[in-house]
Amino acid sequence: MSEINKPKLTQVEANLVERQKNLPFFDLDEPLNYFTHVVDYVEQTPLTNPRKKLENLAKAYFVGYEIKEKKYYIELNFNYCNGSYLNVNQFGVWVCGEKRGVFDGTKTQFTQDEIDEMQKDPRAKGLDLNELKTEVPEDELEG
Repeated sequence: MSEINKPKLTQVEANLVERQKNLPFFDLDEPLNYFTHVVDYVEQTPLTNPRKKLENLAKAYFVGYEIKEKKYYIELNFNYCNGSYLNVNQFGVWVCGEKRGVFDGTKTQFTQDEIDEMQKDPRAKGLDLNELKTEVPEDELEG
């Protein structure tokens, strides 16, 4: 028997599922109400892959879900790095660059725990990485 992977949802999506998940199946209109809410949510949210989002929300209804951890960009506002983002390459080197996510071992999106660890690094001396962070929009989230 193969294990079904639970989809990862944002907190907003999880709230949508929770509000509707206990609908009884003996009344056929009730599950349809859930999917009506899901379609409304997807139509009102700018997404790059709405079909995948619909699939994940439908799957969450039946098999459960996991909450996606929020991720952040660290936007650098230095004169020589204006409009750039902190990237950490596969060797742990901090560089300015575009926000392009994981590419060739380079990481641009960070969890709060990763930011807290980075804040302890001597390279962050004099910086408040929490003030420089901006939440990654849902349609840009990776993994």
